Amino acid sequence: QALREANSQLQQEVDACRKELREARRQVGVAEDKLREKEEVISQTRSRLFESKQKGAKLEEEMKEQSEVQSVLQGRLQSARQLTAVTESELRTLRSAIGSASERQLPRTEGFALPSGNVSYGRSDRSLGSTLELSGLSAQAGGLLPHQKVNDHDELAGARGGGPRQDSPPGTDLPLQQLARQSRATNGSNVGGGFPGGTGMPMSTGDLQESVRPPPPTISRSSAEAWSRTSRVGRLPGVLLSQPPPSTEVLEATQTNFRNLLMQSHGLLYEDSRVRVEVSISGPSTSSTGGRPHLLFELAVSNCSSNSIQEVHVKAMEPSRTHVCELLVVEQPQDHRQGGGGPLWRAQSLRYAGRLDVFGPFEAVPPVELAFLLPDGLAARVRLRLPLVVTRMMTPPTAPPDPKAMVELWESPDFAHAEVAFACAVRPALLGPGAPFTVWRSLELGGAFRVLPGLDENPRGALLASGYPQRQGTPHEVLVRAELGGAGGPGGQPFMFSGTSPPYAEASLCRVAVRSASHQVNRAVAQVVLEVLLDPSGSVNGTVSST
Repeated sequence: QALREANSQLQQEVDACRKELREARRQVGVAEDKLREKEEVISQTRSRLFESKQKGAKLEEEMKEQSEVQSVLQGRLQSARQLTAVTESELRTLRSAIGSASERQLPRTEGFALPSGNVSYGRSDRSLGSTLELSGLSAQAGGLLPHQKVNDHDELAGARGGGPRQDSPPGTDLPLQQLARQSRATNGSNVGGGFPGGTGMPMSTGDLQESVRPPPPTISRSSAEAWSRTSRVGRLPGVLLSQPPPSTEVLEATQTNFRNLLMQSHGLLYEDSRVRVEVSISGPSTSSTGGRPHLLFELAVSNCSSNSIQEVHVKAMEPSRTHVCELLVVEQPQDHRQGGGGPLWRAQSLRYAGRLDVFGPFEAVPPVELAFLLPDGLAARVRLRLPLVVTRMMTPPTAPPDPKAMVELWESPDFAHAEVAFACAVRPALLGPGAPFTVWRSLELGGAFRVLPGLDENPRGALLASGYPQRQGTPHEVLVRAELGGAGGPGGQPFMFSGTSPPYAEASLCRVAVRSASHQVNRAVAQVVLEVLLDPSGSVNGTVSST
């Protein structure tokens, strides 16, 4: 009986312990759910914060682009004003030369003075002779004076002495008569004829040199032969390679994101139904140990699916080091990961810090690979090209450079020998109502280049300048010249018979030439420009080549 009671008591204690254990497990489950919800809230807050920063940066980029477009328009307006002033100065000079020549050609008569005023339009020499008689002179002088008569059908026929027609009341002059008299009154016309200020004396040589300024130097437009010799490009290197293969929409979106990141410092690079990859790049800096320049960047990998993913890793593909650069990627410590390899829950993100050490001008960097396990245990891999380009190592001129120096530098033999040129079809998004200014703005690459207005002879052409660090004694300037529309257009080689300029050959075709002291820099810059401009659906094809 005692054993039964003891056994019953022990059973009751075991049941109570099991009940307490179940309650403790339930409380632990509730706590885990709350913790997971808090982690999701924290991740969502971080994502919203990152999106807010991205929107702020995008607005800053738009403001910067608007200010740059305004500066370009102001530069073109200033150039147009200068050309107008030069044209007006040349016109004044021609007028003074014509006036002096006409004064020298007038016949001189001994003892007689020519009457001032207008020629007796529509009348013979007898009217001029009567005028001399009224002046107390002999009527025989009429034979010594030249025959001054204008066609009766002239718009000023019948005018005499600058006044209205004798057979018409005052104020009934024809419009052309009124306009002629107003221009003579404004210019102060007199016997000396047409000189500025109405003094009747021609300008001195110093005044002529001061008023007639030489036109600003320009780069001559590319000939039709140069357009035909330029290689045409119609294909871009791939940005994305994944397993399983991605859809066409994902490929196009990734290419667009990559192109946008060439002109921005941070933003979205890749996104599908499972993961999302964002990139943030800081400006170039110099390491304290090796003294070589490098670029710092950060990758943020987020889980976009409703399930968790396992074994998330990001690494640089081998070989991660080339003769011009080396890529390093390191995972940043995370609280919930504890050294990496753990699950990545929904809306959570991982951050990786990276660095690109630069040894020289580079056209491409080693790609990175994102690897993870799906909930069913299958492995997924995404290989991406990072938007780390040579233009991020370049700095534009802070002040407008000397136009003459830029033109001389462009035409120098060293720059011309290292030129890299290509032609491509421009994306339709850049050929809207704002063209060609939208094309020039995209070629600034987020501030890496500066447009130099007024230096291109082609009205649909532009010259951009920047600088790449070179060894001492080597010019650091990098010049990019873009011409839109193909051969032809205003100012081109006119037709033989009509004398008019032919129309632009292809409205969407753009010829780009890059010149600097380094052929490697030119190739690297040309590759970046191609990524920004090229329309892959265009009809041109080929590869980038040097000329």
